[in-house]
Amino acid sequence: MKALKSAGIALMLLASVALATQDGVILKYTPKKGDVLKLRIKGSLQIMGTDVVANLVTQSTVKEVAEDGSYTLEDKQLGGTASLGGQEMEIPETPGNIVVFNADGSVKEIRGDDVGPEAYRVAALNATNFPKTAVKVGSKWTEEVKANSEKGTVAMKREYEVVAEETIDGVATFVVKSKVSETQGAEPAAIEGKVWLAKSDSQLVKAEQKWINVPMAGAPGPITGSFVITREK
Repeated sequence: MKALKSAGIALMLLASVALATQDGVILKYTPKKGDVLKLRIKGSLQIMGTDVVANLVTQSTVKEVAEDGSYTLEDKQLGGTASLGGQEMEIPETPGNIVVFNADGSVKEIRGDDVGPEAYRVAALNATNFPKTAVKVGSKWTEEVKANSEKGTVAMKREYEVVAEETIDGVATFVVKSKVSETQGAEPAAIEGKVWLAKSDSQLVKAEQKWINVPMAGAPGPITGSFVITREK
């Protein structure tokens, strides 16, 4: 289940500062060197017709922040458990990938084991570029992303809507509904669901995602399944 460690990469993008205005909240990425985000990922999925249930923890650490706003993360899997076709197994801790992001949150480079087009496609499916304008319940925004032949990514469309406000474990949050879909290829991938962001600082509190035909390095085929992601203290 080494491939699932990539799920933590893009969610680190949600660590941002919320600036309150009369028209809502402006979300802005402000990573700081040394910041750490731990996420517990529980998933029920299918790989090549085999049922898999996983429970693991990932950790993303901000290693560098450049003057131009770009930043570097180390993303690694801390371990967990998985059941493959009813057979239980341990998921070991694995070395981390190094991921370099541009200031706008797009992925510039990924370094590590098994890094290829699949890693860049997953990162692009998970990445979120927040709008420059303030958001509130009812706010919607979309983004068209072009293919990148150098990295092996394909064209995709991102759609977002702030659908509600909820309080989780005492934290007031915005609930953001999202759908990110590749628009090219024989088996286009998609990730859709909801993300709960703390209204005070836009940190990730919870996420529920459905993956459809998502490619993963090391997996025998595309992944389809459901995930619940929560922040670890």
